[in-house]
Amino acid sequence: MKNQYFGDVNDYRKYGLLRCLAEATSLSLGVCWLLTEPDGGPHGEFRRYLGEPRSWRHYDPDLYDRLRLLLDPEIGRDVRHADTWSLLPGARYYAPILHDSTAARSAYFAGAFQTLAECPLLFFDPDTGIEVRSTPIGRRDSSKYVYWREIKDAYARGHSLIVYQHFKRVERESFVRGLAADCVRRLGAPLVDDRIDLGVVERD
Repeated sequence: MKNQYFGDVNDYRKYGLLRCLAEATSLSLGVCWLLTEPDGGPHGEFRRYLGEPRSWRHYDPDLYDRLRLLLDPEIGRDVRHADTWSLLPGARYYAPILHDSTAARSAYFAGAFQTLAECPLLFFDPDTGIEVRSTPIGRRDSSKYVYWREIKDAYARGHSLIVYQHFKRVERESFVRGLAADCVRRLGAPLVDDRIDLGVVERD
């Protein structure tokens, strides 16, 4: 996650999903932002939806109205607004910057797991998604990913997991099914929701 992405249309979808899951399960939610430094790129500008209430507001009026505060040019884009604006009621957050080095990453996740230990439902929000072979831990841009060893650690600690994942330029349904199969194989999870646009790994 980058602050420059905060409040775009994908955030509206993500937060809407998280709000539904937290309400339906009554589980407390922990958000591990995997926050990275801004890169000055053009991404994260998908906010046109905030000016189209007839098309978007009905999905979650309360969430939509709060995110529309970003239309004020004096309000910067910052993940801390999720807390101050109560976008995810009752959630706990872990928001330090994640850096590429192996040592910094180990310290980051030690802090995250300590801070979010009491949250049965845990959301990882990496820039890109789950690790790729071309970018091992410690390499440049590794901070954009969450790695299987971290997912396995979180699952072993008793969390049900939600992980943000960008789609690759492949057929979407087979990509999601493959990720779901990886979760079952690597974690031994009893339930992996492999519907398109929704991936949830649950404890027993």
